[in-house]
Amino acid sequence: MNSKKVIMVMILMALMVLVSLPIAPVAAWTYPDLSEDTVYEKFGPRVDRIYIRLFESESAEWDALKAGEIDITDWPLSKAYLDEFTSPPYNESINVQYYGAELGYFVIDINNDNSPEKAPGYPNPVYKKNPAGWDQQNGLYKDTATEFRKALWRVLDREYVITEIWKGLGYPMTTLMIPPHGDYLHPDAYKPVEEGGLYWGPDCENATAILDAAGFVDTDGDGWRNFPEELGGDGENIVLIFYIREDHEERRLMGLKYAEWVENCLHIQVDERVKDRRTCFYEVMVYKNFHLYTGGWGLGRDPDHVVLYQSYYYWHPGFCYNYDRVNDTTFDEYVDNMIFANNRDEAVYWAHKCQEYFNRHVFGALFAVCTAGYKAWYRTYTGGTAGSPVSPDDGENQYRGLNWTHLVNVGAYGID
Repeated sequence: MNSKKVIMVMILMALMVLVSLPIAPVAAWTYPDLSEDTVYEKFGPRVDRIYIRLFESESAEWDALKAGEIDITDWPLSKAYLDEFTSPPYNESINVQYYGAELGYFVIDINNDNSPEKAPGYPNPVYKKNPAGWDQQNGLYKDTATEFRKALWRVLDREYVITEIWKGLGYPMTTLMIPPHGDYLHPDAYKPVEEGGLYWGPDCENATAILDAAGFVDTDGDGWRNFPEELGGDGENIVLIFYIREDHEERRLMGLKYAEWVENCLHIQVDERVKDRRTCFYEVMVYKNFHLYTGGWGLGRDPDHVVLYQSYYYWHPGFCYNYDRVNDTTFDEYVDNMIFANNRDEAVYWAHKCQEYFNRHVFGALFAVCTAGYKAWYRTYTGGTAGSPVSPDDGENQYRGLNWTHLVNVGAYGID
């Protein structure tokens, strides 16, 4: 842990030095013998500048593309915009390209923490009675907490999520890896657990049986399950605090549907808190005042994102990556073995072990969907004005309206 912190500090210091240096263009490359490269800027491609514009939502970005205010988008299209951009009149001005399963995923985060209040002065009643949490005093997961998480895993219907919410633009995600990770993805990722695989498919009857056996039953007869006294409760109804991102439509719909499944199947009350990105960030990742959250992560080619669930990456107070507080030394060891493997075969082996262990203990991330991506760009250079020249000429009129060519569509990333 200390070595990781030291490395991060060194990287940050280096970045601070770099950004503080004056930046000037280099006329030509000078070789060790003091001769110079005389062909600089005589070959391409090159651009004079890249203007990056930030938007408050994906739809705002796509609307700007429709208006010819931007040239390239960096977010996979929703089904509604995909249909619109591939139909007249927008298909005449906008190109759309499919790039396969995206390197990223969406998840129902499950808080594994059951510790006392964290943030001084901030009300966090969740932690003293979290049915999905681990035993803070002994540093171990309770069997009942594992069973509770199993029930939560059992009510997610990925087929519905992909078909009805993502409108077919996605792939089911059942474990730590996704299709773009190739053979790092466990070969039994989509094989049901009943057959020895890793896939906890939707099964309401099994989920309710799991909760009954673990002691989470309706003791007062009001139709909702109660918190067992032997687990630190006083017989009150279980109420799960669920933060749902309102600014991402698919996540919003998935969260609301999942809450419906939890209430209708498990008979557990859900406190749905549909909030903006900033509110969710602080409540979930900083204050950690939640049971469930509609999370999402962008990934790289290498499956090193599994460190998100190592105990090293949990801390409080403040933001941390492992805000679900998955806390298991065996899992930590498996991840380290994968990250520091001597060769690719070893890395693949330990990646499979990580997935087997994670799914067997159903830790704090209910993996849901990997987006199938389409991205869009304007057919011609817009210059921010849909290709129309401006007066006085800002120097861009000579390019406005010219076709974009030779865009590279990178698998799992797209054109941007």
